[in-house]
Amino acid sequence: MKRSLARRRIAQKVVALAFLGLGMLTTGCSGRNVRPDGLHSTNQGATVQSIEMEDLHITVGKGGKAGEEDFTAYDAPTLFREADALFDGDKFADAAQGYEKLVVEFSDSPWAPPSLFNAALSYEALGRFGEASDRYKRLLALYPTSKQAKDAALRQAACLAEESRWVQSAEALALVEKREDLSTGERLEAMARHGLALFELKDHSGAEAKFQQTLAFVESRKEAEPLPGNFFVAMSQFYVAHIAHQRFRDLPLRLPQKQLATDLDTKAKSFLLANGKYVETIKLKNPTWATAAGYHVGTLYRELYDSMIAAPIPSEVNRGDSRVIYDLLLREQLRHLLGKAKDVLESNIKMAERIGVKNGWVERSTEQLSELDKLLTSLDNPTPTATPGAAPTPSRPAPRDNKSRATL
Repeated sequence: MKRSLARRRIAQKVVALAFLGLGMLTTGCSGRNVRPDGLHSTNQGATVQSIEMEDLHITVGKGGKAGEEDFTAYDAPTLFREADALFDGDKFADAAQGYEKLVVEFSDSPWAPPSLFNAALSYEALGRFGEASDRYKRLLALYPTSKQAKDAALRQAACLAEESRWVQSAEALALVEKREDLSTGERLEAMARHGLALFELKDHSGAEAKFQQTLAFVESRKEAEPLPGNFFVAMSQFYVAHIAHQRFRDLPLRLPQKQLATDLDTKAKSFLLANGKYVETIKLKNPTWATAAGYHVGTLYRELYDSMIAAPIPSEVNRGDSRVIYDLLLREQLRHLLGKAKDVLESNIKMAERIGVKNGWVERSTEQLSELDKLLTSLDNPTPTATPGAAPTPSRPAPRDNKSRATL
């Protein structure tokens, strides 16, 4: 049986009576009143002061002996400390329940907003991003002016992205960007994540505009203050390159010969544009995005190889000695492209080893190297036309650090 026996007013009366009793005792000894803050006053007519106390809840249950009852008293700070201890022990499910119990029972307490925030962090640590997102959303609705609200807004959008709920993530980030209390780093993150959501929604024009806006924002702020790391800068540069890469991949090669010459020129220019933007990403030296860009440069060369080997052959060169010469020239071009791709991927692997990075991009670079060796060998023994493979999916930014707990 559980009863809420002491709301704030009752608690204040209990404290007031306790201090009144203490005042009576000390008056007889020293002739001075005792204030609630523990300081003595020589003013006999001083106004009685009160202090704001946390609500106290008492649980009454059956004791071990017949007729006896157990009493357990707790307040919001106690529940918060207990949930914190569970979080520190990596007992995230229990911690979430503890934090949420505080929010339910002490919703008006100043401990409620940080508790709801930490409950969401606990679900993040469990990989239950939908539940974490719901708690952040609830915090924004119930405590919009709390000091946790800003971080909750960013984290909610990141959790939505983890569940590939890109429409909701884009909408949440658009709201975050309207906030006037964002730091430079927070605004940079919100803009970059917004660009990612648009990219995943196949709005490549909108995504490119957002990433370019992000890079322009960084350029405008670089003299004013140092950025807290360059992860989202490099991410934005990577996706600008990757969108150019997508456009290169989509360009056709068509007959007749005059059209094919035009298409090849357009594809070559698109190749150089994407390659240059990937190189700009590598120059930023962020381990995650530099290795991703290095891998995609190798892929870019491989895809140009695939496009050339799969290109239609003009009728003017598709006979007799002309075809032999065409094949020889093409083979030399293909060998050059594969050699460049191999050089890039080997450099990517060496860079990763030098800076101590191990990730999926390094593993894919190694796999691609093995495939390129086979293709180089096969150039002396021509095989049927190759079909371009599906492009790998770029990595996503990880959720924010879930150890950054909130408190008062």
